[in-house]
Amino acid sequence: MDSTHLIDLLSTELAPVKRLRPPAVRALIWLGAVTLFLGIIIWVSGLRPDLSMQMEKTRFIAETAAILLTGIIAAFAAFRAAIPGAPSWTLLTPLPTLLLWLLFLGKGCLDDLDSGRFAWSISTHCLQQIGWTGLVSGVPMLVMLRCAAPLQRVPLAVLAGLASASLAAFAMSLYHSYDTSVIVLISHGLIISGLVVGFGVMGPALLTRRFRLQR
Repeated sequence: MDSTHLIDLLSTELAPVKRLRPPAVRALIWLGAVTLFLGIIIWVSGLRPDLSMQMEKTRFIAETAAILLTGIIAAFAAFRAAIPGAPSWTLLTPLPTLLLWLLFLGKGCLDDLDSGRFAWSISTHCLQQIGWTGLVSGVPMLVMLRCAAPLQRVPLAVLAGLASASLAAFAMSLYHSYDTSVIVLISHGLIISGLVVGFGVMGPALLTRRFRLQR
């Protein structure tokens, strides 16, 4: 393609570029849609019978708040980091709350050990529920992030997986009961890690935009 034809194409045939909404606004749009989606699941499933009793426990509130904040912060970080020129530290902002969640779960495991309730187990229901809800909510985020033509595709895909999986885990803590903290640590940790790795491997392909110029 010669330069003259390219200039003519740019000035006459190409559609004008539509400016994206600010990252925070786009993150709020995604969070609103996911809240509606997970809210419907909670409504259909019904709240866990012991939720009122669990809400009186500081550890339960701390665990659920930490995983909720992890999902929210990861979502805002993903949309911010998708913009070229965003500081690299943005990608690390969900780590403190994620580590807090793991810390609270670890403390719960020690408490269960002291009380004789410690038992290794995996909840297949957790794996299935968090898996499909995280996937359904995470893929639309990748599509939204793709509009920004991001350069750091793997870290963004990982953040998308972390955000969707964390929010799915938070929602499940409201409608599914657990016997011990170790079940939460193993089951939730396993599926969240799986989604994060899966998004990190497959997500970059969805984040790649292909531009075509007509000859």
